[in-house]
Amino acid sequence: MNCRSYKHKVIIKRPNGVIKNEDGLPVPNYEEILTCRARISNTSGKEINFANGEGSVITTRFYIRYIRDLKLTNEDILIYNGNQFNIIYCSNIKEENKEYEIVGEYNG
Repeated sequence: MNCRSYKHKVIIKRPNGVIKNEDGLPVPNYEEILTCRARISNTSGKEINFANGEGSVITTRFYIRYIRDLKLTNEDILIYNGNQFNIIYCSNIKEENKEYEIVGEYNG
């Protein structure tokens, strides 16, 4: 595990209640639970149609160092370069307690 390969800053946030936006609509409020460095592997991307519009879905794998009490769920989000990735799953690679693999999906 080369320390220099963890060069991308990521922020992991967890939902913490609901707040109202400018229009008075409820939106989730997120609290930051972790800021760390990750290595990144872009896995796939595809274009899809949304009700007469086009969009893309990008799937990315993030690898971060193992943190003992980190319990990530599908409700958590990952922020990278200002883009919000929904966490699809998180895995302790080979149960070696060295590195987590986090698969995130960006809808842009």
